[in-house]
Amino acid sequence: MSSPPVPANEFVRPAVRWSGTIPDAGKEKVKPNSGVITWREPFAELWAAWELGKEAPHVDFDSYFVVVEAGPYADGLVHLMVDGEGVGRAVVVTKREEPERQGFGYSIGVFPRAGIKTYRGKVVAKREEP
Repeated sequence: MSSPPVPANEFVRPAVRWSGTIPDAGKEKVKPNSGVITWREPFAELWAAWELGKEAPHVDFDSYFVVVEAGPYADGLVHLMVDGEGVGRAVVVTKREEPERQGFGYSIGVFPRAGIKTYRGKVVAKREEP
C-alpha cells in the first residue's frame, strides 16, 4: 500500500524534536553524512556518542525516520518542506545574533515516512538496515 501523493510544498512538522549544544566540537563528526537515520542502531549510537541521555528514546522506525542537523547554529529544526515528488528539505531557524558557541548546536527531529520519499538523496520511504 503506497502513501497518497504529497501536495507541493507541504510543511511536515516533527513528531518530536530534541535540540541543544554539544561543547566538544570533535563529536560533530559522528552525525550521519546524509543527515538522516532510518533504523535504530545508528540512532542509539549517535545518542550515546553525543551523551544525550542514558538510553536513546524509542522511535518506531517502521513509520518514522530521524533527521539530524548539526553545526554552529543548527539548533532550530522546525519542519521539513516536502515537494510534490516526496523530496524533503529541512527548514532550520537560526539565531545568528548570538555569539558563536563553543562546540556545535544540534537538532534531531522524528518525521513520518508517509508521503516522504527522500531526504538529501537518501531514500526514507522505507526502513533500511544493513
